[in-house]
Amino acid sequence: MNPEKQIPELQALMVAVENRHGEPLRSTTGFERLSAEMAAVLGEGLGASTLKRLWGYIPGGTVPRLSTLNLLAKYAGYPDFKTFRQKVSARDDSGYVTKVSCITSDELEKGDSLVLGWAPDRVVRLRYLGEDRFEVLSSEHSKLRPGDVFMQSCFFKGWPLYVPCIWRDGEATPPFVAGKAHGLTLLEKQ
Repeated sequence: MNPEKQIPELQALMVAVENRHGEPLRSTTGFERLSAEMAAVLGEGLGASTLKRLWGYIPGGTVPRLSTLNLLAKYAGYPDFKTFRQKVSARDDSGYVTKVSCITSDELEKGDSLVLGWAPDRVVRLRYLGEDRFEVLSSEHSKLRPGDVFMQSCFFKGWPLYVPCIWRDGEATPPFVAGKAHGLTLLEKQ
């Protein structure tokens, strides 16, 4: 997508659609199910290929048409995209994080370990390497793998963990989010 033509509320709309659908869209089957469900619920739908491009699952993403945005907004429970946009714009999505349990890399010594967990049953143990770098030591039910290395300056309990990239086998992965729905539910220094 051309950055000048991006729609700021589009990501929020995609999250609202996934929430209504009940599952993240990460596979061809998921996009096909969403396409069928939209057609059943709304009496009209979007093709799986259109949904894949919009979500960035396949290349070729362009600025979506208003009719596409309206259908997605209707599926998410709004009369149209304009109404969705007004609701999202009315929320104050910025502010200072207070009264939150957090661990910063400044508090750690090289070799210290952290244990992170998030729903439904993900548990990851990390070793601090210094200079904001962490190595995954063990991983239960997570997409993180032992040996993965990433940079992070702080971890907030109750908030998602956003990692710009993970170094795996000498290559950088796309950005990674842990605990997208409910944040980190376990955060301990060991």
